[in-house]
Amino acid sequence: MISKNRTIRKILVSVSVLGLLCGCQRVNRRYEPPEKLPQARTEEPETAQQPGDDIQILREALMEIVEEAPRLTADGTPGSDNEFISIYYENLETGDRLSLYPARYYPCSMVKLVCMAAVYDGIEEGKIREKDVQDMLEAMITISDNTSYNVLAQMAGQQRISDILKRAGTRDTVVNHGLLPGDAYFDGDPGLPDNRSTAEDMGKVLRLIYDWPDEENREKMLDLLLACEDDTALRQGLPAQDSVAHKSGWAEGLYHDGAIVMEPGGGSYILVMMTENAGQEEFASVSQAVTAYREGTLAVTEAG
Repeated sequence: MISKNRTIRKILVSVSVLGLLCGCQRVNRRYEPPEKLPQARTEEPETAQQPGDDIQILREALMEIVEEAPRLTADGTPGSDNEFISIYYENLETGDRLSLYPARYYPCSMVKLVCMAAVYDGIEEGKIREKDVQDMLEAMITISDNTSYNVLAQMAGQQRISDILKRAGTRDTVVNHGLLPGDAYFDGDPGLPDNRSTAEDMGKVLRLIYDWPDEENREKMLDLLLACEDDTALRQGLPAQDSVAHKSGWAEGLYHDGAIVMEPGGGSYILVMMTENAGQEEFASVSQAVTAYREGTLAVTEAG
C-alpha cells in the first residue's frame, strides 16, 4: 500500500540518495525552459487517424477553447500572444485520437513517466532490484521528487530510457539530463539539447504504460500515477468518480499534465495538455469538454 505520510517519506528518500547523487553529477548547469516555442499549429500528425464525424465534435470544441483562451504574459497579465496550448486525446477502446496545436516543450517533470517505465523495464530484466527503488519510485511520482528522479534515471541508464521512447513510438522526445538539484547530463555531454517532448509523445508513453505486458508491474505503475498528489490541472475538471492516473509538471511559466482516465463504466482514455503561460481554467475547460463529449452532451457553438 502506498504510504500516506509522503512528507516524511520524501525526507528519508532524499537523504538516502544524496550520496548516490554525488557520484552522478558531472556538470553543474541550470536548466531553463525554452524562451520561445514553435507557433501553434492545427495540422494532424502523420500517425493520427483522420477524425470521423463524432470525434470532429470534440476537435471543434477543443479548438474553440484554445482560440478563446486569454493571452497572458509570463507574469500572468493580459496582452501577449506568447501562449501555447497543445492537446492530445486518445480513446483507449477505439483508438480514435486527436493531436491539436502540436509544439515541442520543455517537459518539466513529465519526463518522470519515461523514467518510471525504464526502471520497471530494468526490474523485469533483473538489472534493478525493486526493493532498492520502491521508495524512490513513490516519491518521484506521487510528490514529484527530483532527487529520486535523478538517481533512478542514472540507474535505468540512457540506453534503456531511449529504448522506452522507441517502444512508445515517440517522434519528438529527448531525455538527456536530470532535474534540479541534480541537473547532470546522463552521458556527461552538456552540449546535448535540453529535454523536450510533445503532448502526443507523452500520450504515447502513457499508452505504453497502459498496455504494459507484465500485468503486475502495469498495476504498480498505475497505482503510483493514481496517487499523484497534484489535484489541479486536468483533475479539477473531471468527475470525482473517474480514476485519474496522471503526472503533472511545471516550471517557469510552463504547466503540463497527462492522464489515463478510467471511467466507472469501464471506458478509458488518455488526455494530455502541455502549456506555456496558460491559466488553470484552460485545463478545467478542456477536461470538462472531454467529459461532456464522452457523455454525449457536448455542444459546439456554430459560427454565424
